[in-house]
Amino acid sequence: MNSQLIQHFEYLKLPVSMAVYEQVVENNNLDLETMDKVMNEILCPQVDARVENSQRLARRNATLKWPQASMDKIPTDKHSPFSRKDIAKLRSCGWAKRQLSILLIGASGLGKTTMACALANEAILKGYKVKSISYMSLIDNLTNAKTEATGNEHLKAMKLINMFMRVDILHVDDWGLKPLSKDEQTELFRFVEAREGKGSWVITSQFDVSDWHKAIENNYIGDSILDRIAHTPYRFIYKLRDGVDSFRKLKAKKEEQYHG
Repeated sequence: MNSQLIQHFEYLKLPVSMAVYEQVVENNNLDLETMDKVMNEILCPQVDARVENSQRLARRNATLKWPQASMDKIPTDKHSPFSRKDIAKLRSCGWAKRQLSILLIGASGLGKTTMACALANEAILKGYKVKSISYMSLIDNLTNAKTEATGNEHLKAMKLINMFMRVDILHVDDWGLKPLSKDEQTELFRFVEAREGKGSWVITSQFDVSDWHKAIENNYIGDSILDRIAHTPYRFIYKLRDGVDSFRKLKAKKEEQYHG
């Protein structure tokens, strides 16, 4: 049996069928090469369908803001912080395999979230588990999960936080958008500490990393969080330039030209 056919049987979790197939070929003295080719033609569509369904479910579970974002559509012109070499490196997802973090910094509308979603989609294609959430929602869920109540909000928050711990890549959008209370600072630190070594972060923020402390008044907690996400050497930082048309403005111009 050729290696491709073995992979198909294993991917579809059909060990009994594989054993029966081998026995039938042997008992009936059939030509193995011909039979392998026929069986591959039978199983290939099933494998393709299983992969497509799995990726569709993964994209839905990722809750991306822009689920159609694609690395193919990320600009690499003089206004973009990404070169073609950067795009090739990022879409290979070697950073996810090594659990590196990606920080996308820039003003609102410059394409940070679009790029994060494109990275997420590329990672999903390569089999990584991804989850996306806004910074505000993350803080709310951390707070709700801490409460001693047993209502639906508490249980839902607990389930989400546990999921965030397990995913390969966690995308947090609009990091540092609001100052945190003491309890929120503590819960965020505990979460970041617990996720250390369990996966990559993809973080978008309007604020430079040097300003992230402003949302966390406790210097010890702020340093501890930043050391695990932003100050580690195991991360890439891309700064999207101000002073150029945002993705939203460019889209509006195109729609105006179309309707004009």
